[in-house]
Amino acid sequence: MQFPNPFAMLAPRHPDAEGSGGDLSYTVGTDDDLGDGGGGGSGGHYNPEQPRDWHGRWTAGPDGRGGDADLLTPVADGPGSYSDSNGRLVLIIGGMDKGTGNGLDAIADVPAWKASVFAGQPGAWQGFNTAVTGLPEPGDAEAFSYGEIFAAEGGVAVDRKTFASSGIMPATLDALRGRIPGLGGGIAPANLTYGQRAAFYRAYFDDALRSVGGHRALEAAGNPFAASALADTLFRFGASGGTRLLQSAMDKVMPGGVGIDGRMGPGTFGVFREFASDPARRGPLLEALYNVRKSQLSGREEDRNQHFRYLRER
Repeated sequence: MQFPNPFAMLAPRHPDAEGSGGDLSYTVGTDDDLGDGGGGGSGGHYNPEQPRDWHGRWTAGPDGRGGDADLLTPVADGPGSYSDSNGRLVLIIGGMDKGTGNGLDAIADVPAWKASVFAGQPGAWQGFNTAVTGLPEPGDAEAFSYGEIFAAEGGVAVDRKTFASSGIMPATLDALRGRIPGLGGGIAPANLTYGQRAAFYRAYFDDALRSVGGHRALEAAGNPFAASALADTLFRFGASGGTRLLQSAMDKVMPGGVGIDGRMGPGTFGVFREFASDPARRGPLLEALYNVRKSQLSGREEDRNQHFRYLRER
């Protein structure tokens, strides 16, 4: 069985096939779910059932040749759509205001299940997410995933047993120290700035996903919630252990579809993206991932596992 090249979503950006006015804005439509091409290329498939209370607006739809559908949401000065080498629209990301340097919408609200945590950490949620937008060319799925992990790890709280903060373990920080700006020797996770925490997250995923494009693979995962579930699994269980759980979940959806070896390569990522991009298989994938995580933790951390199950967002 062959799957699309996962790196297709990392191809250079192209204007959509039938749009006018370049590739700096797009619109999406209602009714037939196809957008109009005015201002920046034709729109692609848009799923109105998908929640839109996260950073940006996504689609993993087919060819972006929009028609005359009524406009739903114009997005000014956005980075447009990404296409593979055949011109097939594979992704639309959110709008970009002139001068901001990123494609993120306003910072999302604190996840409800961690509201009480951040009530005791004034400014932490805003500070971290603002730092993420300051990373070079942050992606929407990347920013969403980092915020979700930051919340799951308790913000800037420090674990008294491991001395981890924001899920950053001292040993892992030491291993990535040279890739975090302004980080000298002897700085503990608790003393990291928001910017350094954001830089650590990116460095971690550049390493964990190095065979499939590093942190940029989160944009290519096919769905923001699936990307977040993938990212949290790799962060919580480690690159190898998390990959093994992801492979086990995919094996439950399609037995024999991937090897279970703990290595994140194009084959494993391609299958994940294929499932995540397909609403009919995204739900079973997230459900299987929830179950393997729950089994691995023997029922512990159920609030975290339930959150990344994304029952309402599938």
